[in-house]
Amino acid sequence: MVTLSLKLLVAVILAATFGTSLAAARASDVEPAATDLTGVWNGTWTSTNPPGPSGTIRVEGTQSGTSLNGAIEITNSLCMTTGTLTGTIVGSAINFGVVQGDNTIEFNGNANGTALSGTWFSASCFNSSGTWEATITTTGPTPVIDSVSPAAVKAGGPGFVLSLAGSAFASGVAVTWDGTPLNMAAAPTETALLLTVTPDLYPAPKSITITVTNPGGGATQRTFAVRQNSTADADCDGDVDATDAVAVMRSIAALSGPPIPVVCQFSTTPPGDADLDGTITLSDALYVLRVVAGILPQ
Repeated sequence: MVTLSLKLLVAVILAATFGTSLAAARASDVEPAATDLTGVWNGTWTSTNPPGPSGTIRVEGTQSGTSLNGAIEITNSLCMTTGTLTGTIVGSAINFGVVQGDNTIEFNGNANGTALSGTWFSASCFNSSGTWEATITTTGPTPVIDSVSPAAVKAGGPGFVLSLAGSAFASGVAVTWDGTPLNMAAAPTETALLLTVTPDLYPAPKSITITVTNPGGGATQRTFAVRQNSTADADCDGDVDATDAVAVMRSIAALSGPPIPVVCQFSTTPPGDADLDGTITLSDALYVLRVVAGILPQ
């Protein structure tokens, strides 16, 4: 009896040990996905049973590990127009099902880079079957712009370096200034972009759209102000108003004030010399007030 009990105990221990090992081995045998299928799949389907019918498929899919999820659009099908997609990719092998109401379609195939192909079968749609193929357009991360420096410039400047700080700037990122591509002034990083803005890009006041685009289509935009270059804008805030007259008076009285903004550095005229006579006097304050009143042009 003791011998039998010992044998049973040993058997239980061995079963537990090897059972756990086998389970771990099976888990480790799961081959990781050979490619990331997150993105848009555009392709075609063809029926071989019955022969003849064909149409297009479009999938917006996401992949997490080996799991696939998404939505599908199908044209020229008698049984399905749109549906939800769930499935797996193990190595290069793809298996997923599509459901719309009572209709289902099972897809099987393989991924070779961005090219997908395989077969399909639908028991709910007259036991039809056929082939399919598609190409993936991957979607990169969407860049984020946290800050822009300088915050604004005055029209007609000599050119400057635009600094964008943010995140998710991918390799190959591109930046445009109202649709015109900008050249990098330094090697880009994931969090910082330095770009060269030439004088011909901002000859006059305008609201500029800066667009940052990652390979694959992720993009974001930020507006940027090109302001009026007026000698009456003594405080360099882009507007001519009574505060500019106050700025002139503070300059005459040699009172301390905020540092001169970057936008003022584009002018060879000292900020405050509104009448361009080479000195900053009460006449400059009067000049500013005349501009504010509309008596003189900016």
